[in-house]
Amino acid sequence: AIKEHFSALKFDLVIMPTPPVTLVSVIAWIKKQCNAKTYLILRDIFPQNAVDLGFLKRWMPIYWKFRRQEKKLYGISDVIGCMSQGNIDYVCRHNPWIDFRKLRILENFQRLEQDSRPDESAKEKHGLKGKFVVLFGGNMGKPQQLENVIALAQACEYDYPDVLFLFVGKGTQYAQVQKVVFSKKIKNVIFKDHIPQGEYQQLAAQCDVGLISLNAKFTIPNIPSKTLSYFNLRLPVLASLDAATDYGKILDEANAGLWSLAGDLKSFKENFDRLYRDVNLRKKMGENGRRYFEKHSTIEIAYQAVLSHLDKFETENAIH
Repeated sequence: AIKEHFSALKFDLVIMPTPPVTLVSVIAWIKKQCNAKTYLILRDIFPQNAVDLGFLKRWMPIYWKFRRQEKKLYGISDVIGCMSQGNIDYVCRHNPWIDFRKLRILENFQRLEQDSRPDESAKEKHGLKGKFVVLFGGNMGKPQQLENVIALAQACEYDYPDVLFLFVGKGTQYAQVQKVVFSKKIKNVIFKDHIPQGEYQQLAAQCDVGLISLNAKFTIPNIPSKTLSYFNLRLPVLASLDAATDYGKILDEANAGLWSLAGDLKSFKENFDRLYRDVNLRKKMGENGRRYFEKHSTIEIAYQAVLSHLDKFETENAIH
């Protein structure tokens, strides 16, 4: 397609996100044809994340095919933008042949939402008026291990009669999670598979807490992108995390939420209780999250970071 439609163009820079690693041959071809610079935005460390979740085994030939593509992708990248220092450390530890100078921190980014007047009608429309709403918005798959969130909802059902857990989105585990909720007759959980984006933003802004859940089996440090939506809307974060991620450290440094290890229901519920009972803590953490977003996660900041990383690459190459 590139040969057919863009053969007359010379590309100066190729920016590629992961996934997928399977585009590596296309990127390598463009780099060679155009002598282009390449910037990898490393979001998913694949295929290891698939191994962690049981989709692949290390003895499978397809695993090694993907692993070779991953190594080639790292090799042809002039700069690799990682979500956190934990991601940089992981990539260096498992790929010691990489020139560590090409790895830089490029945090998740999103367009900054302008402040708008609160619209209580969004809550009312969805039957949430007068409720303390705990929001989980986004993909519902194995990486999220939503069983932990359902366990929290069940543990809160009788102690907090005004609390509702709202799930908005779809995913491979959507039907399974619904089935668990219905079979256990958990009454404080509501599912919405689709809400128009503008309406979702209005509703999310009226929720009280934003939920993050990561699978305990992960050995790679994930930084959940849905955090940006919560920070953007000033929602304090309540997180259940695997032991490998440094996301909890980011939350602590920003003072924008509370976290516990996945599977530790006691600590998860205690953190929920702190946020539930302390409106000032929720407001403070929500404001802190917004400030963190404005300082680290806007599109403009990401753009400047990419340019800066490429400038440093040019300078260091000239020196060496």
